Amino acid sequence: MLRPSRRFLVSLFGIAVLIGPVPVQADVAQEAAEALLARAIHPQRDGSHLSKLFALRQLGDPSQRPLYEGLLEHPEWQVQVHAVLGLAEIAPDRRVDPELVLGTALPAHDAIVASAIDLDLIGSEEMESLLASDELSPAARMMIYAERTLHGSPPDVERLVRFTDHERLQVAALAAVLLKQRGRDDALAALEARLNEETAVRRDQMRLWLLESIRQYRLDRLLDWTQGIGWDDQQRRELIDAAVWTSLHLDTAASLDLWQHRIGRIDSRARQVKYILMLLASGEDIPANLADELPGNGELLTLLVAMVRAVATGTDRTAPMLRLIEIGHVRTNEWVLTAARDLPAPEAERVLVHLVASMERPGGMRPDRISLAIEGASRLFQLSPDRIDWMIDDAQDSEDLLYVLLLSLLDTQDPRAGEIARRIARPGFTRTDSLTLLLVAKHAEELNEAQRRQLGRIVAGGGRVSEMVRVQSAWLYLKHHDRIEATLARIRTP
Repeated sequence: MLRPSRRFLVSLFGIAVLIGPVPVQADVAQEAAEALLARAIHPQRDGSHLSKLFALRQLGDPSQRPLYEGLLEHPEWQVQVHAVLGLAEIAPDRRVDPELVLGTALPAHDAIVASAIDLDLIGSEEMESLLASDELSPAARMMIYAERTLHGSPPDVERLVRFTDHERLQVAALAAVLLKQRGRDDALAALEARLNEETAVRRDQMRLWLLESIRQYRLDRLLDWTQGIGWDDQQRRELIDAAVWTSLHLDTAASLDLWQHRIGRIDSRARQVKYILMLLASGEDIPANLADELPGNGELLTLLVAMVRAVATGTDRTAPMLRLIEIGHVRTNEWVLTAARDLPAPEAERVLVHLVASMERPGGMRPDRISLAIEGASRLFQLSPDRIDWMIDDAQDSEDLLYVLLLSLLDTQDPRAGEIARRIARPGFTRTDSLTLLLVAKHAEELNEAQRRQLGRIVAGGGRVSEMVRVQSAWLYLKHHDRIEATLARIRTP
């Protein structure tokens, strides 16, 4: 999304950073904080208020309760979603409140339930409470039915049959595949007939969505349907690839013939890489001799074939993973990041350290590489906080790496992140100085006067950080000056 223009603040405080510290009056910082929060709770044409609300949620600060409670009846349903999720994230049990979900607009139900499942903010008790209400949106109900199916508690067939003729195609489609999973074929046949009445584009979009849903919820009784698409040469390439991907996840061994058929007809190296990554991501049921039949033209493909061989034979995976990271292929490194979860802790640590450090290689400051490095560092902190601490010490002369390491600590509520920041904090004006103070302010009970003044400079635009970080700083500035309640009262009316 585009960000609101802040040319004046950038120019003013950009000069201040270059020529040295310039005092920022408290009323200037207060006005900037109010303006930032106002742009978070009132709709902006470019939608930037939603990204600001997401940034505020990242703080996970219990003092934000009055903010979210005041947004529960916001006229924009997307804001209601952030309000309910924000309250769940700061709740002691980290669970959504079913009553609050049902009090939002119907489109919000769908987004809240989907996000709550992804973020582990909903459990069986909350799901039962939502399903017991007739007010729950049909799409949200289907998502809960699918999630419960994944975990071995599928709904009664009668509950699904009610939705097979639903006017919303996604609802009817998900009901049909869930019924197929329960052994009822008639709903899927009716769905196919309905899809055939749609335009080709709409039909393919729905099938792509269904393939992803089948993969996500592991609906293995749909394997014949997914493989049927995968074998059909008349289907679009995107749809065939999605069908192969889903089939491999449902049953790798039973889908190897389809996978080999498709990769054998591919000339593009990029698609060959994609197919090998599909195989690696699907599981470990790979024949040992399969690697001998794979294309190995080029360094990346050669290393991927070596990776397939390591997985198939059960030999060391760490060494080929480290070599793959050094190539810097983003999609491959995404797979490495996911696969590292299955490694023993010492090996996973080696892989994650290598992945994070790789951003210092040529091309490492691309946004996609930075995003991977931040996620890798965040996982590394969960696995080994001491390792992140040592890396931050070693990165003091590398502004880019230090910035990424600090960004990775913003999500965690672990107080050790604040301890690390306090140890390296300094009264400077670089973006890493600003992030360090933000982490200190997030975890500290109180700040000293110098820290509050420095935080005010960041809020006012003098910290060389994004507007998302500034809005986080604005909240912490108000919190450490005990002005949250008064400020919220002023900005709630546009």
